[in-house]
Amino acid sequence: MCNRLSRTTRRLAIVVLLSIGTIHAEPPAPAAAPADQAAGPLRLRSIIERLHAPALSPGRDGVDSSDAQLQAMSARIEVLRHAVVELDGLLTESQSPADRDAALRLRLDCRFELATLEGEPLSELEAELDRLPTAQCGPALAEAVDYWRLRVDLARPAGVDERSAPAKRIRGIEQFLRAHPGSPRRIGLLHELLQTAMAARDFAAVDRWIQRLERDGASDANSVALLGRFRLRRLIGARFDPLLQRVDGMPIEWTSYHGRPVLVVFFGSWDIASCRLLEELASPPSGLNPHGAALVLVSLDESRAAAQKAVESAGVTGALCCDERGRSGLIARRFGLRSLPVVLMLDREGRLRRIIDDVGPALRESLLTGWREMATPVE
Repeated sequence: MCNRLSRTTRRLAIVVLLSIGTIHAEPPAPAAAPADQAAGPLRLRSIIERLHAPALSPGRDGVDSSDAQLQAMSARIEVLRHAVVELDGLLTESQSPADRDAALRLRLDCRFELATLEGEPLSELEAELDRLPTAQCGPALAEAVDYWRLRVDLARPAGVDERSAPAKRIRGIEQFLRAHPGSPRRIGLLHELLQTAMAARDFAAVDRWIQRLERDGASDANSVALLGRFRLRRLIGARFDPLLQRVDGMPIEWTSYHGRPVLVVFFGSWDIASCRLLEELASPPSGLNPHGAALVLVSLDESRAAAQKAVESAGVTGALCCDERGRSGLIARRFGLRSLPVVLMLDREGRLRRIIDDVGPALRESLLTGWREMATPVE
C-alpha cells in the first residue's frame, strides 16, 4: 500500500506535470469505417486533444506566479476528472479490443497524474493495475501496466536507508527497459537513468546509458542537450581545450592561457542575465573576477554584430567567439546549453574545475565559491 506523496514531492510534480504532462497514449487512427466503429477512435482523439491543451499562461517576463500555477493545477485536475469519466463510458460501450486497450492506457495516465496532483495515495491505482487481466492485454497496454507499476513502486518511501533509493530507481528502470526495449517512454526513462546514476556517482551506469541514449536518442533535441551536459561534466578535472574560433577567424590558443585562470562564458545578447554578468565581469578585481582571469566569451547570437555590441556595451575584454547558428548550433549541442549564461572555470593549468549554470544571485555566489575552490589542488 502506498503512502501519500509528500507536499514537496507534490509541488515538484505539479510543475513537471503541468510543463510536460504524462499523457503518452495515442488512439488508433480513425481509418475509414462505419460510423459506429469509428466513434471510439474519434472520441479518444478528442479526449487526448483536450488533455494536451496548454495548461499554463505565461506571466510577466515569462514567469508564472504561484497563484497562476495553482489555478492551472485546479483546471488541469478538472480536465483529468472529466477525461476519466468519459473514458469509463467509452470502456463500457466499446466492443473493439484495440479501442479498449487504448482507452485503458489513457485512463492509467490520467489516474496517475490525478493522484500526483491531488496528493492522494496511489493504492487505488495499484489496485486497478492488479485487477487488469494482463494475460488478455495487447503489447501496448502491457507496457503501460508495467510502466505504472514501476512508477507506483518508485513513489514508495525509500525507508530507513535512503541511500538505497538511487540503486532501486536504476534497477527498476533497467528491468522495465529490458522487458520493453521499444517503449515510447524509453527516451524519458534514459534521461532519468542518466540523471540518477550521475547523482549517485555510478559512472559505470552513466557510461552504459550514454551509449544507449546516443543510439536511441540521436534525433531527439533534449537528448542531444542532455548528452552534451553529461560529457561536459565528465571533463571536470581534465584539460579543457575544445576547438573554438574567434570572430576574427583565428582559433583559441588554450596553451597561451596556461599559468592564468580562465573563465569561459557562454552568453546571448538577448538574455538579461547574460548582459548583467558581462557587466559585472568588467568591474574591478574586487568583483566577480578577483584574480584577473582571462575571459573567453562564447556567444550564441545568430548575429556576430549583436554579440560584439553586447560585449562593447558591457565594457568587458576577452576573446570573442560566436556560433551564428544560435541555440540550435554545434556549440549549444556540444556543451548541452539549454539556458544562459553558463560559466566554465579553468585553473592555471587549463583544467576544468567548475561549471556554473545557476541563475540570479546564486550565480554570483557560485562564482565566488568557485574562486575559493580554485585554491584547492585537483586530486
